Amino acid sequence: MKKNKQTQEATDIIIDNNTVANLTFTAYETGALEAQLTINNPQDFHKSEVAKNELNE
Repeated sequence: MKKNKQTQEATDIIIDNNTVANLTFTAYETGALEAQLTINNPQDFHKSEVAKNELNE
């Protein structure tokens, strides 16, 4: 079975020196794209204007 090549990029979303979320994109050779947003602390993430603006973009 041939393995499907992939490229993965990850970034942290940092607010007030706290990592409140992680965003990971995985692109596969087939053209499929997978995105995963993991929110570490929902209270800190949602109360910030910066995070709200980031989600809206």
